[in-house]
Amino acid sequence: MKKVYFVVLFLVFVAFKAYSFQDNKKIDSLFKEIKKQKVDTNTVRILIQIADEYDNVSSDSATKYNLLAAHYADVVFYSSQKSDAQKRAFQLKAIALKNIGIINTIRSELDKALEYYFHSLRTYALIDDKKSMAALFRYIGIAYYYQGNYDLAIKYYKHSMNFAIATRDSIQLSNVYSNISIIYHRQGEYEKAMDFYIKQMKLLESTNDLKGLSACYINLGNLSKDQKNYNEALRYYHLALPIKEKLDDQQGIANVTANIGSVYYKKNDLIKAITHFFKALSIYETLNDKQGQSTCYSNIGAIYSQLKNYEKALEYYLRANKIDHEIGDKIGNLYNIGEIATAYIILSDSIQNQGLKTQYASKALEYAKKLEMLSLKSKLNAERLEAYIYIYRANKRLGNYKMATDYAQKLMEISDSLVSEHSA
Repeated sequence: MKKVYFVVLFLVFVAFKAYSFQDNKKIDSLFKEIKKQKVDTNTVRILIQIADEYDNVSSDSATKYNLLAAHYADVVFYSSQKSDAQKRAFQLKAIALKNIGIINTIRSELDKALEYYFHSLRTYALIDDKKSMAALFRYIGIAYYYQGNYDLAIKYYKHSMNFAIATRDSIQLSNVYSNISIIYHRQGEYEKAMDFYIKQMKLLESTNDLKGLSACYINLGNLSKDQKNYNEALRYYHLALPIKEKLDDQQGIANVTANIGSVYYKKNDLIKAITHFFKALSIYETLNDKQGQSTCYSNIGAIYSQLKNYEKALEYYLRANKIDHEIGDKIGNLYNIGEIATAYIILSDSIQNQGLKTQYASKALEYAKKLEMLSLKSKLNAERLEAYIYIYRANKRLGNYKMATDYAQKLMEISDSLVSEHSA
């Protein structure tokens, strides 16, 4: 079954800004405003606004004006005699540097992002802004997370957690609890992950943050599902669902419904599973969510396959495969192509009509060769093994015994290499 998670691993990075670039008039007016005044904290603030306007249009321009803001913040700081003006200048400087860090995180230039985050952090430390330092520690943790350095990510998340507790910043604390849980979940340290998700859940319940709470419940459901605690997973998903409905979050309703379907599939309750996938599919179609549609089609196909209705299974696998090809989902494409080849093989074996038997075997071979090509391109040996099995079986059914023998040999070779990999 194609894995259903859908839900965001909640607030991995809520800080990315989404300013809309309307036209040049606002930028022109901001430049005019700068020209009218002497250099002060207001100049720095306007430069940051200009950078924000460029954010979704030109990251280079956004970086340029944030750097200019940081420069003028230094000018104001060292030329001013007033402590309030100096503090405000460094607050703005830290914001500008943080924004450059975010831009570089989005670009996946994580070493640069960390450089600017640490510079921003030091600036906040100079003015003893502990609340903002909590946020910067979390951004640093996120950058290390994206680098795959989970130990350093956890270290900085915990710094963020401690500062958030000290400043009683419940929003930041909730976010960082989630970030820590995500890493422990990915590392398979389920008890630690559960501990931090529960902390987040209690905090969100106390602040009545419904949006955050529903996402937390979903993550708890995902974690319980990975622990094979399916009844507990269903309990959390059913806690999330009415909140999503109350918020009229159609995307969220579809995601939770699909996750419920996946749990029923794991429990082998196929009727409830397929009912929930069709409910989710209906919403995804309304939302024109192609990824959601593909996953539902795949999972409906898997259920029909379990029910031995291979023609129906094939119908839904083909629908999923078409979407995966359209949206460029290579992983989903690999999964569906393999399942299509399997369905054609089984149909070829189960039918008496020789013409259809040959037709199905030929289609099985067609998709198995596609799987071979994609697995070679992606360097995925397990999928290549699967492809060789299908090619061998299809050629045998088509009477291509020489080709079947060749692939039987390839099958033995890759099986041996996979055994060596696992035993190394």
